[in-house]
Amino acid sequence: MARPNTETRLAEQMLRKRIAHGDYALTPLPSERQLAEELGFSRQTLRNAVQTLIDENIFRRTPKGRLEIVAPLARGKRSKPIIGFLHPAAHSIDIGIWVEAVYAALEGYNVIIRSMTYEHIGESIISSALDEFDGLFFLPPSVILPDWLLTRMFVAKARVVMLDHDASAHGVRSVSVFPPASELKLLRHLHQLGHRRIDCINVHPVDAIIEKRIDYWRQFIDQHQIDGQLFTFTEFKRFEASYQLIKTRLRDGLPLGTAFFCTTIAGALGSMRALKEAGLTTGADVSICAVNDGGLAPYLNPTLTCLQSPPRAAYLRKPVAWMLGKEDWDARDTPLLIQPDEAPLFIGESTGAPR
Repeated sequence: MARPNTETRLAEQMLRKRIAHGDYALTPLPSERQLAEELGFSRQTLRNAVQTLIDENIFRRTPKGRLEIVAPLARGKRSKPIIGFLHPAAHSIDIGIWVEAVYAALEGYNVIIRSMTYEHIGESIISSALDEFDGLFFLPPSVILPDWLLTRMFVAKARVVMLDHDASAHGVRSVSVFPPASELKLLRHLHQLGHRRIDCINVHPVDAIIEKRIDYWRQFIDQHQIDGQLFTFTEFKRFEASYQLIKTRLRDGLPLGTAFFCTTIAGALGSMRALKEAGLTTGADVSICAVNDGGLAPYLNPTLTCLQSPPRAAYLRKPVAWMLGKEDWDARDTPLLIQPDEAPLFIGESTGAPR
């Protein structure tokens, strides 16, 4: 038999790489014509490469002539588990931090990792991943998750772990790296500086975690008998929402606290910009702090007082072991929500004593 030429070998390698990375875990193999167009080879070259993989029992043809992948077990090989990571398509620094943490937690395991994006919670890729993958890390969008989706995750074939959101009340295992009780560090810091009106700025949909953050703020101002007002404003995108909120109140001469406790970094950054445009100085005229800095706090001007994220990979190791069947994760023995005991406090230039 003649040896395949260079182009045929390259086509084989590209097809093998796609299979090894689980490219067709959720979708059927395209036709030979489509594969040739995608990979940039002639149909004859692609057909030769496909035939080699058929001869090796990696591909086979259905009775209707379509290509399909032969299951590893049918080839006498052990199937690699597929672990998915689904996150919103919109880019953010925090998504990047979670991606790094997921890959770090899976390092050393013989698995296929599929990191994918979705545009909306009804997208078919979510349903397919729940049905086809062995494990799935799911980073939710900035909306309240509907009960039907949480129920779907609870009964899915894939072992699902929710990130940065507490869905444990629905039986979905969850990981959060900012325990609500740690927010007291921020509030105590503001109180010790002398602030006696601390407003809460929230521009995020009020899910279980955001609700707890607001509750701790309410409890703190009640316990210490200080003033404070809750501002929840989601009419615009998150940074724009906090910017417009503070800008409008300053323009209209409406009262504001001497300090802002922001449930997310978006609330802090938009507020800081509005203060700047009004001729006020963050940290001197108004103090601002936030729960999650997205890794930005030390590099902002002024630096932002915040709770910083502990190394996230450490809190994903048990979920990974559970997804791969190496450890149990039973609610009778281990809480369905994993989170650190506390998050470290970073004191930046954005907080100071009130004037």
